[in-house]
Amino acid sequence: MTKLPTLSFKKIIETVAEFYDVSPRSIRSISRKKELTKARHVVMFLLREELHESYPRIGRRMGNRDHTTAIHAYEKIKTDLQKEPVLQKEIGTIRAQLRGEELLTLSKPKEIVIKKDEIVKEKVTVLESQLKEMLDTLRRSSPSFVTLEREKSMLEEWRSGKTLEQIGKAWKLTRERARQIITRGILREIAGKMNDGFEIDVGEFLKQEKRIHGKLRDRLSGRAETKEKKAGKPKRWTYYYDRCRGCGTTVIPHYKHGLCRKCAGIIEDKDKEEMIAKAGGKCEICGMDRISSFQEFGRDFYITRLSPRENPLSEYMVLCRRCFTKLAGKKMFMAKQKKKTAE
Repeated sequence: MTKLPTLSFKKIIETVAEFYDVSPRSIRSISRKKELTKARHVVMFLLREELHESYPRIGRRMGNRDHTTAIHAYEKIKTDLQKEPVLQKEIGTIRAQLRGEELLTLSKPKEIVIKKDEIVKEKVTVLESQLKEMLDTLRRSSPSFVTLEREKSMLEEWRSGKTLEQIGKAWKLTRERARQIITRGILREIAGKMNDGFEIDVGEFLKQEKRIHGKLRDRLSGRAETKEKKAGKPKRWTYYYDRCRGCGTTVIPHYKHGLCRKCAGIIEDKDKEEMIAKAGGKCEICGMDRISSFQEFGRDFYITRLSPRENPLSEYMVLCRRCFTKLAGKKMFMAKQKKKTAE
């Protein structure tokens, strides 16, 4: 009895590389050439079938690839074997070489009787397989063959009001991939119009497309009616408050905690300028002017709100950074003392 050769990763990859006339190193590379991709998938399939290796280990052996790549390669070869006689013959030849067996067609050619119809059928199968490979290559190399048609169809579906999730399920893609293809289609249209001499704001064009799509989507899903009903309800001053807790106004916009902007101490830019002008453009404590404040502290005056006890004549005071820090620090200190006394 002759001893069968021991199968190993090195033996498998060298045999497959020799069969497909490529180098073992190129099979493990990152190249995505068609002949290398096919050889790489066959190696992964044989490692799983012959050596029973795990998918993560196969991925590491084949150039530190992810285990999902190994799963995809195995499932692809397994599926193609059921419908491609040419691939069946190739895998059979490689397996025979791995086991050191002589092929029947080489060892005993005189004993083989093949009918003419079978030869014709095999040739037709080979031609069909070659034609399919040529079409696949053309699809990958020419974006106008399939990619542009898919891009155009997906863009039309999106403009009809379909969601990204619906489009993704229909085309067997993720929502993010569908969004990328649709955006690319819109940008391609913009580029075509700009080549025709139109001036287009790309950002505004995209916003308008999303706005129109949102209205169509809401109309199809019935959200538009719900929004119209909500819009018809009378609006309150805020969700929780009917009027300002401080002054009772409903005219001045709400700021926080039931207080209007005025009661919360929010000062508009025009009011700030009037206060600084009224103070003579100087700090009301130390007398520093506005330009000196910018030069020394790198910022404008502070407008501080005071209680009537602190300043009976004015509700606000214009201060430089130094005076504001002293006054604010004093206020914080007094608040802490008051809290300790209460405790």
